[in-house]
Amino acid sequence: IMKDINDEKYLNKVRELKPDLIINSNSLILDREIIKIPKFGCLNRHTSLLPSYRGLWPVIHVISNNEKKTGVTIHKINTKLDGGEIYAQREIDISHNKNVSAIYNSAFSISSDLTVKAIDNLLNNKKPLNSFYQDSYFTFPNKEQWTNFRKNGGRLV
Repeated sequence: IMKDINDEKYLNKVRELKPDLIINSNSLILDREIIKIPKFGCLNRHTSLLPSYRGLWPVIHVISNNEKKTGVTIHKINTKLDGGEIYAQREIDISHNKNVSAIYNSAFSISSDLTVKAIDNLLNNKKPLNSFYQDSYFTFPNKEQWTNFRKNGGRLV
């Protein structure tokens, strides 16, 4: 059974804990009420070069669009999905790797260092990064996107 992190019972638990910071690395969407609880806000880890490929399954969409790179972004959560200020970001070359599992392994292997860097930048009031990537948003892949994914050599494992 899927639980809603924004349910009042979870909100009350987070309020009781009084966290300084929440770090998110999954597909939970945090509502405004939970975002404003932590003293320093909430950070999210996303496997794309935000603001490009905001939303669901970014690696599938990157391959579907035959991109040569993706990356990891640590950003502050706001009410725009994957749209908050960027505090750390690193590119991953995928020009010779269209294996989703391997790309996620690469992404997660650099995520902890990037998260530490983002926390340091946030706590030391460093200016958020400017991103030069074009804003885009994707949801579940449609039939054409899956066809392009396979045509471009995409593999899940």
